[in-house]
Amino acid sequence: MTAAQESMVEAFDARHVSLHVRKSNMAALHLYRTTLGYTQKDIAKSYYADSEDAYEMELDFEQKAKELAEKKKQQEEVEEVPSKEAGVEHFAEDADTNAAK
Repeated sequence: MTAAQESMVEAFDARHVSLHVRKSNMAALHLYRTTLGYTQKDIAKSYYADSEDAYEMELDFEQKAKELAEKKKQQEEVEEVPSKEAGVEHFAEDADTNAAK
């Protein structure tokens, strides 16, 4: 979660945040969907003064926290598994040490 989202949870005990985005605003839709993880809940017909529809978007903080925790757990598991390169480097260090004797 971003610092702003964490602050909303801590200060207001927020469970989610919602917003409206013009259907024609592709940059905002990409930002909210792809980058920030919002989901589309509904379409608000004629939401804007010019009668353009809006997507009702929502970000569930509890779900986002679970996803981030799972991702962090997976990354930690990957970091714990020694790579083949690490073994080769260790072998090379042992060979250098033995050669110096």
